[in-house]
Formats: sequence, C-alpha cells, structure tokens
Amino acid sequence: MLVNNAGQAVPRPATDLEIETTVKGIFDVNVFGVMRTVQTFVGLLVSAADDGQDATIVNIGSIAPILPIVFGAGYNASKAALHAYADCLRMELRPFKYLFPRSTCVPKLTSGSVHVLTVITGGVRSSIVRQQSPELPADSLYRPLAEDYWPKRVVISQDTPMETVAYAESVVRQVVQGNKKPWFWQGYFAWMAWAIDTFLWKGFSVSFFCGGGEGSETNLVGIGLGDE
Repeated sequence: MLVNNAGQAVPRPATDLEIETTVKGIFDVNVFGVMRTVQTFVGLLVSAADDGQDATIVNIGSIAPILPIVFGAGYNASKAALHAYADCLRMELRPFKYLFPRSTCVPKLTSGSVHVLTVITGGVRSSIVRQQSPELPADSLYRPLAEDYWPKRVVISQDTPMETVAYAESVVRQVVQGNKKPWFWQGYFAWMAWAIDTFLWKGFSVSFFCGGGEGSETNLVGIGLGDE
C-alpha cells in the first residue's frame, strides 16, 4: 500500500499569488511529489498484483476543489489536479488485473489488482498552515480585510476539525476492510460537501457562502473548511 499524504497550503488571494514561488511550491508537494512517488513504487505495486495480492494507492485529496475555499486558489487548484491525476491513474492501472504473458499475448485474469483511492478530506487537525497571520501584499485588493477577516480565514479549518487520530483510524479501517470506492469522504464538513456537490446546483456554494449584502463577509469565512 502506498499512501500519499504530504501537503502544503499557503492562504493567499488568487490575484496576489506569487506563481513562480508560492504556487510552484504548492504544486511541487501536492501534485508533482505524488507523481514522483507513484513512479518510484508502481513497479512493486504491479508485482504485488501479479502475485495475486490487492495493491492500493491512497491519495489524500480535499473538499477544496469541490467547495471553493476562498483565498486558497493555489491549494484548491493543486488538489483539483491531484484528483484528476488519480482518476486517470486508476484507469491506467486497472488493466494490470489482467496479465499479458509475453509467450502467448493472451490476457490472463489474476486475483490481485492495483486500486487507486482518493480520500476527499474535510477539516482535520494539522499544522499544514504554519503561518498564523501571513501578510497580505500592500497593494492587495483585499487590504481592507487584513485586520478582521484575514486572520479568521487563515485558521478557519482548525476551528472545528476532526481529530487527526480519528481521521487516520477511519481511513485505515476503510482501506484495510476493502473499501474500493474511487472517492470516499472523511473529515469535518466532508459529508456536507458531498451532499452539496451531489444534490445541489453548481453555483450553490457561491450564492450561499458569498451571497452579497450585509453579512456576506461572515459567509466568506464559513467556506474555509478544507483540510488545511
């Protein structure tokens, strides 16, 4: 089993992103790091399937691409890329349930296979956001929010998180017990995110959390619920 859990997040408005440093750093950990790790160990996983065992890749995704976390565009985009990568990897590794011996070129069904799972993660207690109050640029469009809203946004995911041990135990239990769902949901607000994504229209989160008018700033805080 291979678990890709490393992650990095830097809260920053989309219009203030430092692409060459901050964004590339986030993608290097959250996306390219996963790709490198899979390439390093995929041979062992395929060999395990060849021997009749079930091999599993578990990627720790996020609700962030499902419900947009404001001022988290770089992180959101990296997790969206991870989800897409895992979905493609799942299809590409699926044929390794069937072996093609060089001598006959006739496919042979094996008892093992390589599964690729993505855990769509909500709020979990962690230290992924290490800066308690990162500064907004002096010319940011959002400087008026710097003293009140911005500090709340930075730490919002840690206000009511699922405890780390409880999250880890739940994920391990599901994987070990044979959960082979391509996506499964864990963490604070994860099931609510699933319900919103499954049953409501695409623009619901924008209209609900950023509805405009008096109090809309408070609503903006409410959307910052991902696994940061």
